[in-house]
Amino acid sequence: MVVGAAVLLPVYVTVVAALKPGERIFDRPFLPGPISLDGLIDAWTEGRMGRYVGNSILVATIVTAGQLVTSVLSAYAFAFVRFPLRSLAFVAFLATLLVPLES
Repeated sequence: MVVGAAVLLPVYVTVVAALKPGERIFDRPFLPGPISLDGLIDAWTEGRMGRYVGNSILVATIVTAGQLVTSVLSAYAFAFVRFPLRSLAFVAFLATLLVPLES
């Protein structure tokens, strides 16, 4: 429960700050105040947020499609094609999945 609160607290503070008027963001940051959508509207119009969201959706779609195609092909090969060192290749494949790219 404590870990959940620690993870969700920054999200809560961000949402509360986004819904406050610009000059009142730092006034009691944990308590909601008067709601104003001006900051969100400015982000979408002046900050070109719509373009950034569209770019993110495009990249996520392309990466997901690429992962799906390569995963299906490798799953077929490991399931039905008999080749030398198949077990070793499968273990190496699983090992690369278990270690995050950032490591």
